[in-house]
Amino acid sequence: MFETVFLCPFSVATGRDKPEACHFPFEYENVTYTGCIRNDLGALWCSLDAVYVGNWKECGEEECIYPFNYDNHDWDTCVGADHNGDGGWCSLDPVYVGNSAQCGKHCGGVLSHDSGHFNTPDYPTPYDNNLDCFWTVQAHGGVITISFQDFSLQPGEPIFGTCENDYMEIFSGTNSLGRWCGTSHPGEGVFHDDVTIHLVSDSSITSTGFKIKYKVEGSNHHEFGPGHEDYCGDALHGHDGEIMSPGFPIAYENNVDCAWTLSGKSHGTVLEFHDFALEKPSLYQGCSYDYVEIFKGNERVGRFCGDTAPPTETYFEVVTIRFKTDADTVDRGFRFSWHDPDVAGSGEGSGVLP
Repeated sequence: MFETVFLCPFSVATGRDKPEACHFPFEYENVTYTGCIRNDLGALWCSLDAVYVGNWKECGEEECIYPFNYDNHDWDTCVGADHNGDGGWCSLDPVYVGNSAQCGKHCGGVLSHDSGHFNTPDYPTPYDNNLDCFWTVQAHGGVITISFQDFSLQPGEPIFGTCENDYMEIFSGTNSLGRWCGTSHPGEGVFHDDVTIHLVSDSSITSTGFKIKYKVEGSNHHEFGPGHEDYCGDALHGHDGEIMSPGFPIAYENNVDCAWTLSGKSHGTVLEFHDFALEKPSLYQGCSYDYVEIFKGNERVGRFCGDTAPPTETYFEVVTIRFKTDADTVDRGFRFSWHDPDVAGSGEGSGVLP
């Protein structure tokens, strides 16, 4: 006599006639989930439909796990998502140990974790027209390995063999390594600098997009909590808060590369720098040594160095504040705060996720 154990919620058809891909987000028992969940037996599963109707699959090792524990807090949804639930990240382990993935409807972002994966918006559902997205995997002094799990974009021009419509372009640092389209991709690559994946789509044909896995080895990046002298980079939330560069006001270190992200809010967020002192710009190349870079969504607002701080601005999109230093010459660093337009920037809010 055999005992049948169903790993998913009910003994129903597994929907093998449907694409074997989780549908995120999905609704189950009137609750919306953006990643895999556990049943009563502890097995991970997900729905293949927007609303669970009996079609499910077991989750693989690269799926979000909910709930997961991060910084002594249990999370049931994406960390750092904006007010629409987009633009966050999740853990691939029950307790976060550095393995992460994007969740929500992502179109670009700065990836500072040691490993994870990212994909085109709505993957494996076809991506939208008129996209212009940048994903940057930060090396933090380590070595990045990029591998493609899936790749399908609009084919290139058959006559000229070029990718002029939808394409993915890869950059190592600031150097373009080429464009790819159709089902042709570069395979696995190893990089010693930051890697940027640029996706562009036109106004016509789309496809299922891509899923990319990355791993950073030998990184000098450490994820310390708020208040630690080496605290560098995180997802920020709350009505107001304050962040200082590592070592402020004495001096930051060389070879720093980190990013803070503020979620987008419908009423806006005011970002203000109160102190700013970085290495002076190059005479011919501007801010190419130590700098702060501000991104509004996928658009770069500007790069700042020396004693020229970013201007005080109200942002309605996701804002990324990136801090990067080279191998010599340091300075005092910076201090910035954020607050809602109708909240005085006291700098005393909890501020940092979670």
